[in-house]
Amino acid sequence: MSDPIVEKSGKQAVAVVGVPKQSEPRVVEEAVRRAAETVTDFGWLSRGDRVLIKPVCNSPNPYPATTGPVALRAMIRLLLERGAGRVVVADM
Repeated sequence: MSDPIVEKSGKQAVAVVGVPKQSEPRVVEEAVRRAAETVTDFGWLSRGDRVLIKPVCNSPNPYPATTGPVALRAMIRLLLERGAGRVVVADM
């Protein structure tokens, strides 16, 4: 797993952590956690908040063209650990 690559634009930041193809779920989960924790301290999240995750699912192509279920699960777990009361995954 690589170190996070961070792009910043003003107050906004995006982090990417590369993982090899066919990585085990625990590797992907750790990469998601590292990327998220690189760009936020979750200070915006208050205990009990409801959070909506909108996955990328507008393609017939599998991951990485769309959000992988392992990455989605990792983000949900991280949000719940950080105090979210409920995490909703939704799309149109």
